[in-house]
Parts: sequence; structure tokens; C-alpha cells
Amino acid sequence: MSPSQRSTTTPSRARAPLALALTLLAAAALAAPKPAPKAPKPPPFAEVLVERAYDGDSLRLAPVDGSATIEVQLSGIDAPERCQEGGPEAHLFLVELVVGRHLRWVADRRQPKDAEGRLWGKLYLGDEEVNRRVVEEGHAWSERVKWDRGPYVAQERMAKSLRRGFHRSGSAAVNPKVFRDRHGPCKTD
Repeated sequence: MSPSQRSTTTPSRARAPLALALTLLAAAALAAPKPAPKAPKPPPFAEVLVERAYDGDSLRLAPVDGSATIEVQLSGIDAPERCQEGGPEAHLFLVELVVGRHLRWVADRRQPKDAEGRLWGKLYLGDEEVNRRVVEEGHAWSERVKWDRGPYVAQERMAKSLRRGFHRSGSAAVNPKVFRDRHGPCKTD
């Protein structure tokens, strides 16, 4: 028998343990308990009616399915406080853009709630992202976290270069975080 013939011919006794092991493995897999079905994921978005804008980046939404209203904070942006220069304009812009309209709310799963218990997320008017639009029109800053200038830094730079919204006054616009650090929060109305 040549060496090439020997490598292709295996005695039936050598194959038997392998076949037995595979049969036992398949039987064990079939007999193993099935994992419990996963809980259904919440819907990736909710259809909502915007009931109220508190300022340029926080709102009260009423889900159209009839569930309880929710307080939300638009993620990735920081609008001027209502008592701050540019704050009343940012509030009015958001009111005119979304209040009384049906929109789509997408919760931010990375950071579910802010310090005040409001839900973080994005709001969509059709295919348009409201968070991005508020920054593009110069009514909010891209939210900074440590060295990160935020998700809408390009839109913020464009609004500043085109002198939109509170950027009209040039360098006089003060980031809301700096304003809150200096003056504390605005008195609520």
C-alpha cells in the first residue's frame, strides 16, 4: 500500500469513537434547557404630543398611546437659561418649532435621566432632528463634557460664523453652564 493510500483509508474502529462522541454531543444539546425568552425591548421611539417647552432644551411630552406625560431634556445640547441673554429667544424658538405638534421621541439609552429626573433623548419632526436644528439656528450650544466639545460642534461653529441666534452679539454669548456657575439657576416661573 502506498503512503497516499494509507492516509485516506482509516479503519472503521477509529471512526466509531468519533461518531459516538458527536451523537452524544448532539443529544446533550437537544436535552439542554432552553434559555428563557428575553423580555421584549421597548420601542425605539414613541410618538408624542409636545405639550410645553420650559426653556430652549427641556419639554413636557404626552405619548399618543395615552401613557403618562414625561419631562424630557434634549440630549447633546445646552440652551441658555430663560433669565439669561438669549434664553427667552431660545425658548420662543422651541415653542414655535414643536409645541402642539406630534413628533417622535427617541430616548438616550446611554444616559437615561438628568439630575432633575428628566429623560434624555432626541426629538424628531418628520426626518428632522430637533436637537440639531436648535443648535444650527444658534439657540443652543453643543453640550461639552470634559474635553469633548459635543455632538453638534460643527453646527455650533456654523451658527456662530453665520451669526445666528444668540451668536449675533459676537462673543457676548455666555455658555449656560458658565452662567449657572456664576449666577445659580434661574428662578422658576
